[in-house]
Amino acid sequence: MIPTTVGTAQGSILAPLEYLFYVNDMCNIITEGSVYQFADDTCLVIAHKDLKIAERSMQKNYDLLCKWAHDAGLVINASKTKVVHIRSSHNTYDIQPSIIAHEHQCFHTKNTNCNCISLEVVQQHKYLGLIIDQRFNWEPHVNHVCTKLRALLGKMAILKYKVPFNILRLIYMAMADSIIGYGLSSYGKTYKTHLEKIYKLQKSILKVIVPNKIMLEYKKNKINLFHYCKVLDIYDKLKLQTLIEEDCNKTFLKKKERPTRLRKLSYMPMYTLPRYNNTYGTRIWMYFLPDIVNELPNDLQNLYINSNIHKYKSKIKDFLVKNKTSRNCNILVNC
Repeated sequence: MIPTTVGTAQGSILAPLEYLFYVNDMCNIITEGSVYQFADDTCLVIAHKDLKIAERSMQKNYDLLCKWAHDAGLVINASKTKVVHIRSSHNTYDIQPSIIAHEHQCFHTKNTNCNCISLEVVQQHKYLGLIIDQRFNWEPHVNHVCTKLRALLGKMAILKYKVPFNILRLIYMAMADSIIGYGLSSYGKTYKTHLEKIYKLQKSILKVIVPNKIMLEYKKNKINLFHYCKVLDIYDKLKLQTLIEEDCNKTFLKKKERPTRLRKLSYMPMYTLPRYNNTYGTRIWMYFLPDIVNELPNDLQNLYINSNIHKYKSKIKDFLVKNKTSRNCNILVNC
């Protein structure tokens, strides 16, 4: 037994639990905004229409974090702390917030003319594997995903003549599918032009891994490659992931009422879609979830509404693999 006076024992079973006990009270000191923590990564979010008010609030709460860290025996590394000013693309002004990383002696002496450095303001920053940009349109993260897929495409082209198709498909599911799926529920609601880049790379990888005779057979309709490989494209993968993650919100779906005096149609959307004023309104779950459910056949809709996630996940995935929506076909007809 060796006593530990600073930190936690590396590799011990209780170390993660001890660390959580150590830092979990950090959220209690914040008076405005929100704090998001994951291990040793902490994100402070302040929102306001007026930039000056948001700047003052951010400075106040950042000072509280610095004081808490000093009292807990920790030091916040100002060089690794970044500020991202997220704003609408319609705002073209170049005014940036200025957050001062005060040292602890400034809080004691109340020195108003200190020489403390300002936190760096960046246009984008990588947080928990996702690249968040100041316009919040996810284009930098989509480009990051495409870079990884292009590197995998080159490796697949080399492995094609050395390993069989079933092994190549396993590699695709382990690497490409996991790269696309990470954070998809967040960045997947970006513009269709961004997602189309990922789709084209998906299709390029599948063209490489399938046997040549299959490639010739599906030459005129390459969208069937997803069905042959039993792989979801990024659009269908986003639908399935949304259904799974928003399972707790399915009770808020409202059925669409149709007057009895009107004639019956072969197909009518079952759930109402909320009204929206701009493109952002179609990206929130209140619109996105019923829109996806309406695309499902009646039996799968009832299964999704009345059963748990483990029963409908595989069946909905099989349906998405076998049936491509007209929306995807229209987007990808010239790919």
